[in-house]
Amino acid sequence: MTRASRCNALLTLAAALAFLAAGCGSSSDCTLTPELARAPTSCMLPPLTAVVVNVRWCNCGAATVCKVTDEGSGIFQLEPQVNSCDASCPANPNNCPFDSVQCTFQSPDSGNNYHLYVISGQSYADVPMTVTGGAPSTCT
Repeated sequence: MTRASRCNALLTLAAALAFLAAGCGSSSDCTLTPELARAPTSCMLPPLTAVVVNVRWCNCGAATVCKVTDEGSGIFQLEPQVNSCDASCPANPNNCPFDSVQCTFQSPDSGNNYHLYVISGQSYADVPMTVTGGAPSTCT
């Protein structure tokens, strides 16, 4: 990935985080992004394989689902979404109970190095993701 591509990807991610931080709209379309407790540090995957990534996010008192998007330019984004404006996410992730959430997506079809961004409140974890033929599917 070129330097320009990385910069564009980070700017896109920053814009998305700013949008999330802006708060809730109407109660029918509200989502919160809880704080991250644990994400994998790396992934090694074969092409076109179902990938299950176990991530621990702060339990905000409502069901947490995982949204996975392919941002292009070798970037995939995992984002927890709590579907309630009534949920309460503590500001300090050390002061809340955590839930494990399984995020599932399909690995890219071509062998290469990718980035898996795991969104966490106002920040993110950058997990290196290598796709190569014959590799076992692991995210640790």
